[in-house]
Amino acid sequence: MGLYYFTTGDEPKGQAWLSRMWQYNEMQPHIFAAPLTDWFCSYFHTTATMILDGEQIQIQPNHIVIWPAQSFRSFGNADEPWCNSWMHMSGNSLKKWADSSILLRPLPCANPTLFHKTQNDLFDEYSNHHQPDPFIVEHLIEIFFRQLNRLHSNTQEQTPETYLAIRRFILEHLNQQHSTEGLAAQMGLSSTQFSKQFRRYFDQPPIEFLINARIKQAQYLLMVHQRVQDVAQMVGYEDIYYFSRLFKKHVGVSPRKWREQQLALE
Repeated sequence: MGLYYFTTGDEPKGQAWLSRMWQYNEMQPHIFAAPLTDWFCSYFHTTATMILDGEQIQIQPNHIVIWPAQSFRSFGNADEPWCNSWMHMSGNSLKKWADSSILLRPLPCANPTLFHKTQNDLFDEYSNHHQPDPFIVEHLIEIFFRQLNRLHSNTQEQTPETYLAIRRFILEHLNQQHSTEGLAAQMGLSSTQFSKQFRRYFDQPPIEFLINARIKQAQYLLMVHQRVQDVAQMVGYEDIYYFSRLFKKHVGVSPRKWREQQLALE
């Protein structure tokens, strides 16, 4: 067993704070699943899996995964023993420091030093002083997230031109009917392969990307005083009622109401 620590006492309100951590937590075959009220960061020393939106994602050794507060964490290895190091943290600043691109995905980190140094420094601050300095704790956590952001930006893979081209095709033909199967056929891939790779490069499935792009284009067209029925057709929806329901689902109000709100702000 490695370093193990639970903090006691009240957390400074709003400041970044460590509540507990463990180094080299050795587990028997098991999938751990539970909702989170705080942030959870895990360094995986061995192979594991995580489940996100019903999809099982493999985590290779020497990868970090960060679950933000209010998310649902599900990870582990059901077939063989596994090992991770972890930290529970909280504080309003974490959302500002952690780039969205590093959340809920395995991040390669070949050397555990980055993770363990943060743990060791925090352990020293908590255990060697009668009262840890909130300023030091907050800055140690900030440095950890800034280093992760930099590590990810340095190792982030380039999006292949073929996927950039299919993305441009979707954006340039928003008024046409598209399907995952049809787009996949253009790439010479199965629907499953194409959808997985598209999400890998653009953080959302192809049809979700299409819908979001259509809604954004519809908002622009509504502001240049196009009729709602015409806007619906221009972004690929013949059924104005379906378009209105979809718009409201994504924006919160109907197209007409949204336009009224925007014009009132001018």
